[in-house]
Amino acid sequence: MDKSVQQLMNFLVELDEKSVMSQVQEIIRSTPEFGMEKNNEIIKACQQGMGMIGDRFSQGEYFLPELMLSANIFEQIIGLLPKNFAGKTGFLGRIVLGTVRSDVHDIGKNIVGAMLEASGFEVIDLGVDISEEKFLEEVKKTKPQILAMSALLTSSLEPMKSTVEFIKQAGLRESLKIIIGGSVVSEMSCNFVGADAFTTDAAKGVQICKGWVSGE
Repeated sequence: MDKSVQQLMNFLVELDEKSVMSQVQEIIRSTPEFGMEKNNEIIKACQQGMGMIGDRFSQGEYFLPELMLSANIFEQIIGLLPKNFAGKTGFLGRIVLGTVRSDVHDIGKNIVGAMLEASGFEVIDLGVDISEEKFLEEVKKTKPQILAMSALLTSSLEPMKSTVEFIKQAGLRESLKIIIGGSVVSEMSCNFVGADAFTTDAAKGVQICKGWVSGE
């Protein structure tokens, strides 16, 4: 890991918001050819940092306010990063992304969305608490190659399943790959939902999507 990115991760773990923002801007300024590789290096470092923050929370060193602050800082980091390198990497395809109905968690969704954009995908991020009807409407309108649904709650598996059913009933399932992600997903839940793949890791999710559009 680059020293400047390592320092960024350290600032994040210490919840030093001002230093985090300054460090991100400095990395962008000091990297003449800022592209997918550096973008993903930053995101992965921040993922590690968020994991360390989670450990501190589990150990009683950090509490809910610190956890919420870290999420806010991470969101700001994502907001500062360039959004798309399609011109450099080539357009790979279109993905509709969203967190399903009754679930408002978005950190994981935002991470994978940023990494997908950095890889050359056009990402249509619908946000959180997205209904089955809204997912279907967007799939009909934009005709993506992939639908990516995110969830953090076990109860969110049911809306994922019903979203897939809506898409099947509309006759759009065969032309669409579906991936689900989040800490609650597994091979069993993937089969329950009727998705094509699942992932708990953003980088792996990007590789799965790239494999689909390249025919691997």
